[in-house]
Amino acid sequence: MSIFSRIREGLRKTRDAIFGKIDQMLKSFTKIDEELFEELEELLVMGDVGSLRNLRSFL
Repeated sequence: MSIFSRIREGLRKTRDAIFGKIDQMLKSFTKIDEELFEELEELLVMGDVGSLRNLRSFL
């Protein structure tokens, strides 16, 4: 497996996990408020950190 394939696979796993968590979060909220935005921000930041961690593990 090439390095680019491994990076692509790692990023796919991170993307799928983050979007799954965002989907669950949005289904659990009944209104759009500050708490929803805070949860969303936290998930997006975690996604960025996870993506960077995946890239660094391959380089």
